[in-house]
Amino acid sequence: MPNTGTEASKSSVLLGALAAVGGLGLVAKRRKRDEEE
Repeated sequence: MPNTGTEASKSSVLLGALAAVGGLGLVAKRRKRDEEE
């Protein structure tokens, strides 16, 4: 049982990092599209 806390925080940190990277990627794509037009 004592391990569940650290595992949960690790997965949440990973999810947060993935979400941040995905969001940055979407913003970068939109910026490139706006510059081309």
